Amino acid sequence: MIIRLEISFAEDGFPTRDELGFRWELEDLLEQNQVGEVVGAGSGMGVMDIDVEVDDVDSALRTINDLLAQLHIENVTTISVWDDQQRY
Repeated sequence: MIIRLEISFAEDGFPTRDELGFRWELEDLLEQNQVGEVVGAGSGMGVMDIDVEVDDVDSALRTINDLLAQLHIENVTTISVWDDQQRY
């Protein structure tokens, strides 16, 4: 399964280096906490996204929510779950 995180930011274009820093830090934390493998990431049009391939969706979602709260970005992040066939 794929969990997609979409982090919104203030501008409609590309993120600043500081905003990208949140995404990079979250990517590192996801892997350090063994949530799953980051298999994609991007940014533009006011959103940064991260795709994480996970085995246990419920456990991954609990950890992801904790990490988002730790970074204080839970209110600007949308989470969706896709099976592998829906990915692209």
